[in-house]
Amino acid sequence: MVKVVERLHDAFEDIRYNLNNDVIWFNETAPQIENCFEFLRKRAMSTRDHLLLFGTLWPNIDRKMEKEEFLQRVTILIWSNFVFSLSSVEFFLKNIIKASSKGPLVEWLKEKKEAAAKEEKSFWMYLSNIMQTSRKKKLITKAQLHH
Repeated sequence: MVKVVERLHDAFEDIRYNLNNDVIWFNETAPQIENCFEFLRKRAMSTRDHLLLFGTLWPNIDRKMEKEEFLQRVTILIWSNFVFSLSSVEFFLKNIIKASSKGPLVEWLKEKKEAAAKEEKSFWMYLSNIMQTSRKKKLITKAQLHH
């Protein structure tokens, strides 16, 4: 598990340095994009640290704890960090889209809000509809959407 988190950390580092080439229409929100990946990188490091600490302290926490119980606790830790990270990505994406002055997702949001307003409803952005729209607008590949 520590190796998985370290690979995530390395991936975030690679992504951070390629932002200018990949996200051209978000130029004015580049600091927010940078903050998102920095936040995720730090969260991955924190998860790695928790795993190392828990693994080191396991024998001292409860000598009777079975391996299965230990694995369940580690799984909960990793799963909660995964969910937290996805929620963070959604939060940052919403802010980035709202702060952008142009781009395919800005246009999409404007259209959805206008359509909802005509029906006297509200439109809510979620990570899932942002990703689906990103695929339709060919901002991401089918494989990226799947992942």
